Formats: sequence, structure tokens, C-alpha cells
Amino acid sequence: MAAPSPRTTNRSSPPQMLPPPPPPPPLLSGPVPAPQPTATTNTTTTNTTDESANSQLPHGQCRYILTLPELKGQRCGCVTFSHDRSLPGATCDCGHLACYHAPNAPSPGQNRDQIELIKQRINVLEQQAGEHGDLGQVVPRLSQLEETVDRNREELQNEIKGSYRNISAAWQLIEQLQCRMAAFEETNRVQSEQLARAGKELQDLRNRNLELLETGEMLEERIEKLEVPDAPPSPALEPLPRGFPAEAIPDTMSSPSFSRRRRSPASRPMSGVENTRIHPPVATEETGKPEAYPSGGPSAPWTVHISLLPSKQQPFPFEKDTNAYKRCLSRGLQRMVAIGGTDGASFVAAVSRAFRDALQGVSWEPLQAKICDARRLEGLPMLRTLDPATAGHRDYSLAFLRRHCGVCDADGRIRALYLGVEEGALSWSRIKRLPVYVEGLESSWEYDRYLDHDDNEKESADTSGCQNDASWPATPTSGLSLKRSASEMQSNGLATGVAVGENEGSMAKKGRGCMPDMIQIR
Repeated sequence: MAAPSPRTTNRSSPPQMLPPPPPPPPLLSGPVPAPQPTATTNTTTTNTTDESANSQLPHGQCRYILTLPELKGQRCGCVTFSHDRSLPGATCDCGHLACYHAPNAPSPGQNRDQIELIKQRINVLEQQAGEHGDLGQVVPRLSQLEETVDRNREELQNEIKGSYRNISAAWQLIEQLQCRMAAFEETNRVQSEQLARAGKELQDLRNRNLELLETGEMLEERIEKLEVPDAPPSPALEPLPRGFPAEAIPDTMSSPSFSRRRRSPASRPMSGVENTRIHPPVATEETGKPEAYPSGGPSAPWTVHISLLPSKQQPFPFEKDTNAYKRCLSRGLQRMVAIGGTDGASFVAAVSRAFRDALQGVSWEPLQAKICDARRLEGLPMLRTLDPATAGHRDYSLAFLRRHCGVCDADGRIRALYLGVEEGALSWSRIKRLPVYVEGLESSWEYDRYLDHDDNEKESADTSGCQNDASWPATPTSGLSLKRSASEMQSNGLATGVAVGENEGSMAKKGRGCMPDMIQIR
């Protein structure tokens, strides 16, 4: 390497310290001598110092590794150390210290073998690259592979998202299925309850069918007995009205005590008689048939079921098996009476003798019974007092009773008669003090709010009436008109309709056809 120029040497040598100035000469009174020149001596000393310093500095290339991110692993491009004299110390013009430079500059002869070895390796690598393909196709293939990888990654992400959506839809479907399953279980439970109720209703219908069959058999037997002239009249079944309007029935008729107790179907005979129908009895004046006397002639005795009602203002007879009916039956106000002849005197004597304990000499009169022809009251006997013109002669013969008072069958025979006192009414407290006529009905005399709600107020008046047989309570009790309400009466032909109760197994009373109230217990 050529020696540095004097400019370069002077710039790269460190600055030299000047020698201290000589002490000033003593002050003299004479003139001061001028100083001697020293320039040649200083120049020589500076050149010698620069040459010794340059010989100690490196002369090779810079080996400093750059720290720039974009040039990672690259070294500084300085080839020869060039001393920067503007900075203190040994710093190259590249900005790096002398310690980062090689001591000597590389000579071509020393690195020729390494250069040849590197060339051979490069040739081998080029041959290998030529065998496997052109290097120009590697970059496009790498780009295609990167695009393929990115595309596959996007497709995979889309498939994963679709899988998540499908899983969410599947869970929603599972929730809907669970809700539908709960709804199906609730529907199944409701239907099971409905089937259970339907089974109970079917059992009730079966029991009612047994009742209908029994009723048909009883009616058939009764018809057979009625066809025999000498046979006594058999007990009749109570009528079942086809309906009952609420405005035509007093409030006391809706008493819950008017319920019919059901007999066990297993203890009743079954009959094949179905749809048996008997026409309601009518009065003789409406039938148009000739009035028939009892067998044996006009003077022959005859029997009839007579009911003495507590009040003649009662619009309907008592329903069977009600508390009012049982009370009257237990004290003999309902009974079969044998009459010695067809004339009025025989009838009056028989009635006075049969009801002497209840009447005690009080005047009475028969009531007119008329079969109702209303749509919902068809077949039900309605009671009312006789016209004054009709009741004035008081000739209660068989013909008169058949024409005006009696409930007759299709053959003109009187099946039932209803009587009432002319003045006042019989209170329940007075009836209770009468002799017992039928045993086993004392439970009907327990307190009934429909019958006894105002009977205590009239007990004092009734007690005074007991001391005087001619005095009776002037006002009838409100518990005398005891019929079922319209909601308890249904159209059901002549058969007895019953329904099984849930608690006690009792049968609720249903509507029945037209038959007079003349069941007699003997």
C-alpha cells in the first residue's frame, strides 16, 4: 500500500503539545531583546510523531457487523482504514474505530486458493440446480404453493365456521324436539285423564242402561198385572218429566235433599225389554171412554192411593224419596185407602176414617189433578183447587172424582187422588206429632233448611191449634212446594235416569215420564 500523503499524515497524527514558554527575563531598565525563532524545530518534531502513529494503525478492511434490520448479518463496506483527523482518537472515515479494521489489507495471492475453491462449489451448486430444474421456476412455484396454502387455509376456516353453524342449528333442533316432547307428554297426560273420565262416564251409562232395563221389566210386569181385571193395582213408578222451566217451579224445589238413592245394579234383574213406553194417564172426560165401575158393580169396594197434602195451594205433589215425601209417608198422609162403594158418602167416610189423626175433624176437599201438556212439563200432574161451582154440591162419587179430580190410567181407573184442608195448612211440627205410620223414616225429620226454616216461628201457633182442633195456621209454609229445579230435571222418557255420585255413590235424580206418585210401602 502506498504511503500516505503529507496532508493525510498531518491530519491523522495526534496533536503535539507545545513546549512551555521560557521564563520572562528580568525587568531591566534597558530595552528588551527580541525572541529567537523556533519554527524549524517544531515542524520536524510533528512529522516524526505522525509517521510513528500511522505505522501503528490498521490498514485492512472494516469487519464491523451492521445492526440495521434490513441488512441483518452484513458487514461494513469499508475496504481500507482511513484515519479521520477531525475526531479525537483512531476513527475511520466509515465511522468505526480502528479496532474493527483488519490489521493488513488482503493480497490477491494469499486468497487465490480459497477463491478457486469457492468457484468450484458454485459450479457444483449450479449443476445440481440445473438437474432439478430451472431456478427461474422456483420462485413462481413457491408463489403458487403459498397461494394454494392460503386458499386451503381459507377453505378450512370456512368449513370450520360452517361446522359451528351446523352444530348450533343441531342444538336448536334438539331444544325444539325437547319442547315438543314436553308438549306431547302434556297432551298424553290430558288424553289419559279424558280417557279415564270417559271410562267413568261409560260405566255410568252402563249402570243407567241397567236401570232402564229394570224399569222396562217393571213396567212390563205392571202392564201384565193391569191387564188382569181382579188384580189389585201395583205400585207405580214416579214420572220423569222431559224438562222443567225454572220460572214454573218455586225456589224450594231446588233443594239438594231431593236426590234419589241408587240401588246397586248387581242386585237388580236384567231384562231384555227396551224402549218400553206407556202413555200418560188422562182424565175420563178427555179419553172419551165410558166410565167403568169396579168389578162387582156400582156398590163394589175399590181402592185408590190418596195423598193428604199439608196445603191445598201446593202446585205439585211431593217427589218420591225426598224429605217431604218421607215425612208424609211416615205419618200416614200417603196411603192406599179402601172405599166401600162408588157413592160420595162412602168416599167421605173412608177418607175421614183413614186420616182421622191428621184431620181431627177439619174440613177437607179433593184437589183437581191435571196432566200438564207443556213441552217441558209434559206428563207431570199439576194440582189446583176445584171451582166453587163444581165443589159446592160435595158429591164426591166415583164418577165425579174420575171426571174432575183423579189421575186415571188409559182404562179410566183412578190411580191417585190428592186432598187438602180447606182452611190453613198443616205445619211440619204438627205432622211430626202424629202417630208413626211407616217405620224407618225418622231420619227425614232432621233439620232441613228448605222445610224447617220458618217452621219454628209457627210452632207456637201450631201448639195452640193442637188445643183447639178447629184452629189451624192461617199461612201455609214455604217448604210445601217441594219439586226439583229445572237444572235437575231432564227429558228422559219414562225410564229413571241415574248418575253415580263421586263420594257416596248416590244417584242424582233425573227426569222421568208421566206416572202418578202412588208408590205405597206395605
